[in-house]
Amino acid sequence: MRKGVVLANQGATVPEVAELIETAELLGFDSAWMPGIPNGPDVLTLLALAGSSTSRIELGPAIVATAPRHPVALASQALTVNDALGGRLTLGIGASHQRVVEGLWGLPYDRPALRMREYLSVLVPLLAHQDVRFAGELMSTTYRLDATRSEFPRPAVFIAALGPRMLAVGATCSSGVATWMVGPRTLETSTVPTANDAAVAAALPAPRILASLPFLLTNVHDTARDLANTEFALYAKLPVQHPRPMSRSSVPRSSSPRPSPDWPQPASQTCRSRPSATRINAAEPWSFWQPSESVRSRRCRSHRDMTARRSSTSPAPSSSSWHRWCGNAGGCRRC
Repeated sequence: MRKGVVLANQGATVPEVAELIETAELLGFDSAWMPGIPNGPDVLTLLALAGSSTSRIELGPAIVATAPRHPVALASQALTVNDALGGRLTLGIGASHQRVVEGLWGLPYDRPALRMREYLSVLVPLLAHQDVRFAGELMSTTYRLDATRSEFPRPAVFIAALGPRMLAVGATCSSGVATWMVGPRTLETSTVPTANDAAVAAALPAPRILASLPFLLTNVHDTARDLANTEFALYAKLPVQHPRPMSRSSVPRSSSPRPSPDWPQPASQTCRSRPSATRINAAEPWSFWQPSESVRSRRCRSHRDMTARRSSTSPAPSSSSWHRWCGNAGGCRRC
């Protein structure tokens, strides 16, 4: 099992993300991931620039939404980013949510599993520098990508998947699947067997499982549960993609006397491995990684110095805004 970390991308800048990726590699993490939120920065471009100063750690978006990006455009960008990172890119994609795709972007969200299968039918061959002639129910593409052929291996692709249909698509049409809000019990009894069974039926090796899990180190359990209920309340309002895996995982409420058995410490997670000839499955503990105080302090001072260079007519921010920038609500000693 490999371990990774998820980096927050709200308001992220290239220097900040570069420092976090360098630290993650130094600390021995195997991978670093960044979610592609609908109104956030372009994750692939950010990782290409920020990750160029590292040499070992695997990097990738987890995930970027497919709806606003044609697979031809995404393949071209992914190959360029993979070349910039020395072959360390793993491309995570997902269907996003109906309220985002239809409500915000005004794009169709019907038949998401079929749409993802057809999307991969175009994307994966292009990443392998193959010509594409594809005509499906929802997508039709004839294309040859004239991209630079570097010596690095092509980027692997995995998809966000929770239900059985999307798990089957990920297991048979890509390198694996990524989960969110799914605990170890559900992974063991539902997610991993479903994905593996689909791969076996297609005579393919077991897919990689990227299990993103929220965790908080604390001994104040009731407060932590209240925080989790507040932070994750959004997912209970979404359609069926999230509530079923959440209910299987028995997420504890604040009144629970002890933590749910489905949420052990990240070190105890287990996922089945692929055959030795393929990459092993990965269980990546999830967190919006909070940097050390020295990192927060440098970010805070940088924001303060940047603000000081603004026009004298601009209102100066309060010290509390500096500390919100550095991620430390109580302030940091060095600033």
